[in-house]
Amino acid sequence: MKRKRLIVTFSVLILVFLIATWFLPLNYYLALPLTIKENPKPADAIVVLSGGLTKKGDLGESTKERLNLGINLWKNDYGRYLLLSGGSFTKEPKDASVMAKDALKKGVPAEALLLESSSENTYENVLLTTNIYYQNRWHRILVVTSAYHTRRVKTMYTDRGVKVIVIYPEKELIEARGFLRLRQTFVILEEYLKLLYYFIGKV
Repeated sequence: MKRKRLIVTFSVLILVFLIATWFLPLNYYLALPLTIKENPKPADAIVVLSGGLTKKGDLGESTKERLNLGINLWKNDYGRYLLLSGGSFTKEPKDASVMAKDALKKGVPAEALLLESSSENTYENVLLTTNIYYQNRWHRILVVTSAYHTRRVKTMYTDRGVKVIVIYPEKELIEARGFLRLRQTFVILEEYLKLLYYFIGKV
């Protein structure tokens, strides 16, 4: 009987959480401790980290938001290059290639684009773009990602000696509704675990 009551209570709590997440901006408030807000400054390059593609191979909502911000920063002369990071060794199309096509359509010339299309996760995003940073002897980069991603990304670059400013699309979380808000909430909860795992690995 007690076990059944616990199951019912747990199920009700989960349902309440899902309903609250659907209708209330829990995603925004949960993301606040993970968010680092910085103002952009001129840099050698603007790095856009992919947020993934859809099953059809199109830009996901998060990736669209990040890329649009990166393009806007480039057009406002915050960096000479637009470095697009994301992909895999096996998957096609590569995230970076899809982002590049969109950037070209929106007026970024091919000579301003750099692609890193082998990374499959944040660690590899940072590792491979850090290699490009040092190969080109850059002094500073702007990195565009989602708000909830900024703390971990900033920490990982800084640990590798990279001078970085993290920037995020401010409306990505605020304007999300329904399923997208629900999905973001679970991604944010997962981000707490990933950040904890990264810090444990440093100890």
